[in-house]
Amino acid sequence: MLSNYGININYNKGWKSKEIAQQDMFSDDDKAYDSLRWYEVMVHATNPRSRVAIDANDGRFRHLFISYNACIEGFVVGCRSLLFFDGTFLKDCYKGILLNVTGYDDNQGIFPLAYCVCDQENNDNWKWFLQGL
Repeated sequence: MLSNYGININYNKGWKSKEIAQQDMFSDDDKAYDSLRWYEVMVHATNPRSRVAIDANDGRFRHLFISYNACIEGFVVGCRSLLFFDGTFLKDCYKGILLNVTGYDDNQGIFPLAYCVCDQENNDNWKWFLQGL
């Protein structure tokens, strides 16, 4: 702020302003997790035979599995019979993990097959993801 606008603010005020701006731009994470049930219904309505599973324990989000039917059929028709598994950190306030499985198509391109959002990367979450797959 000092170099761009000539305004001197302390670190905490800058951090809080950034948080408020991000919340205004990207909405609230709680609202996003609350709308997952609606998203599941809409996926089944617009893309039949897709797999969406939401695991919640006492109303608390635990897992989300998504595999669109278009991705499933595309993998069966145009990809090699080889799967690649990976996980990466999510940068929201809940600090979750995104697990995914991809394949290679005939043009050496990466082809997504399924995704899973969970709280941490451990054997139980990988097992839940693989059972959904």
